[in-house]
Amino acid sequence: MYKPKDCNTPVSPNPHQVFVIGDSHALAYSGLFKSFAIKTQTTIYAYNNGGCPFLSFTPERDMDVARCQQYSDSSLQDIAKRIKPDDVLFLASLRLPRFVDQWAYFGDKQHADVLFSEKAEKGRERTINYAKLTLKPFADKGVHIVFEAPKPLF
Repeated sequence: MYKPKDCNTPVSPNPHQVFVIGDSHALAYSGLFKSFAIKTQTTIYAYNNGGCPFLSFTPERDMDVARCQQYSDSSLQDIAKRIKPDDVLFLASLRLPRFVDQWAYFGDKQHADVLFSEKAEKGRERTINYAKLTLKPFADKGVHIVFEAPKPLF
């Protein structure tokens, strides 16, 4: 949780909160969250689980991994208890496959399969259906839902 504390010149707290759920790509915003919390007196709840994206559109990386799905489910349950109308739900996760990471080169064919195969299309369809079902209660409550555009991958 990011929350201003012991500020020299405190201002009125922001009545709206920010909730963040995602993998290490969500955690990459830590510095920004700290600065935003201080400057705007906003409380930010961060639910980060490295290696477990939320709504990655490749279910084999999140929805089909039991520990990732359990983490997402428990995070969403906690968020649902705390979130109010006009709060923000920020979804930041790795959503594009990499050509390479720190351990391996995946190759053009594997990359194309992850993006353009029939399996990939069905996976995106599953994720969209799951997202609609999962996020609708938040939208119905008046929560502002923000999807992060993918960060550049080098």
